[in-house]
Amino acid sequence: MFGALIGGAGAIANVASMAGQRAENKRFDRRQRRLGQLQSENIGTLQEMAQGRGPSVGRQMLQQGAQMAANQQRAAAASARGGALQQRLAQRTAQMQGAQIAGQAANAAARLGAQEQLQAQQQYGQAINQQRLANLRDQQFRGQMGAANRAQLGDVFGGLMESISNPARGRR
Repeated sequence: MFGALIGGAGAIANVASMAGQRAENKRFDRRQRRLGQLQSENIGTLQEMAQGRGPSVGRQMLQQGAQMAANQQRAAAASARGGALQQRLAQRTAQMQGAQIAGQAANAAARLGAQEQLQAQQQYGQAINQQRLANLRDQQFRGQMGAANRAQLGDVFGGLMESISNPARGRR
């Protein structure tokens, strides 16, 4: 009888250990879900950028270039001295310089935007592949943990049943 109690206590300890493992697995699952959400958000941003719709330094450069051109044009036109002909000539020169600056800014912004989009496409592909690999690893881990838990549970109940059915074995 005493052996059955000892065997039962060991089985209970194993069951308690498995409960602790299940609680740890739940915490792990919550962390994995949160990480998955963050990855999904990151992938969404990369997808937007890869399609040319996300945040862009190139677009900011274009806006700054256009603003700079407009400011220079206004400053040059305001500084014109002389008669109407000189003022019109100064305004025309300012417009041409402004257009040239805006064109240069647009050209640089387009090149930078294309480079950003290409980089985002590459990062997007890498992020998708990393997420797939993480999902595969998670599935493998869960399969291994499930098999280990089933084996441990089988050992626990097998030992418990052995102790109950053969109480003399525990007395030796």
